[in-house]
Amino acid sequence: MLSFELTRSQLDLLHALKFWAVEMAYLNEREPENEADKKRAHDTIIFNFECLDRAGVPFWVQNVVVCEYQHDYKKSYTSNLMQLLESNNITVKGA
Repeated sequence: MLSFELTRSQLDLLHALKFWAVEMAYLNEREPENEADKKRAHDTIIFNFECLDRAGVPFWVQNVVVCEYQHDYKKSYTSNLMQLLESNNITVKGA
């Protein structure tokens, strides 16, 4: 099984990715005609991916976050990012 240890700054970037994945899921469900906000969310997600790549976060770690939240924004109410990461063998240095 793969494992990875995040720094605090990498974790912050994953929190940003989660926020925008949830935003995109919300827009797709509740405001599907709102193309301007959906484009903004999409562009920001792409920017987050680029930041995570530069920070050295493997794609599979990014994918764990996106796959959890991209289709159902309501999961953000019941799912804790730290628990999600830990259940996928991803830890945070010093935590």
